Amino acid sequence: MINAKHKKYLLLAFTKTFEGMRNNKGGPFGAVVVKDGTIIGNRYNSLTS
Repeated sequence: MINAKHKKYLLLAFTKTFEGMRNNKGGPFGAVVVKDGTIIGNRYNSLTS
């Protein structure tokens, strides 16, 4: 089951995904790295081919 905290992280990953796609920076992949409840990284991929 997805709790509110996890949902927040998933929504950020989706946001990063769409950000990369809108800017033609890559395909539909976003990621958020969380350690002990703190976001330590978030990014979209930068592969275009």
